Amino acid sequence: MLIGDRICAIREAKKLSLGDIEKRCSLLRVYISQVENGHLVPSAETLEKLARALEVPLYNVGTTNLQVETLLVGRRGFLCSVSVAP
Repeated sequence: MLIGDRICAIREAKKLSLGDIEKRCSLLRVYISQVENGHLVPSAETLEKLARALEVPLYNVGTTNLQVETLLVGRRGFLCSVSVAP
C-alpha cells in the first residue's frame, strides 16, 4: 500500500473530507488529493502535518500489515527510508 493510499484509507475511516484535512493542516485539498492519488510525493514535513491532521502517529501513515516504513533524517540532513518488519 502506497503512502497516498494509506492517507486516504485513514481519512475515510475517520469519516473526514478533504476539506476537513485542509482546515486542520493548511494544505490545499487539491494538493492532498494529488498525494492520495499518487501524483505527488509529500515531504517529511508534509507527512507530519497530515499525520497530525489525521490524529495518528507519523509511523501509522506508512504502516501496512507487512511492514512499517519510517522516515529518518540523518546527521547531514539526508532523508532515508528504513523498512522494519513488525
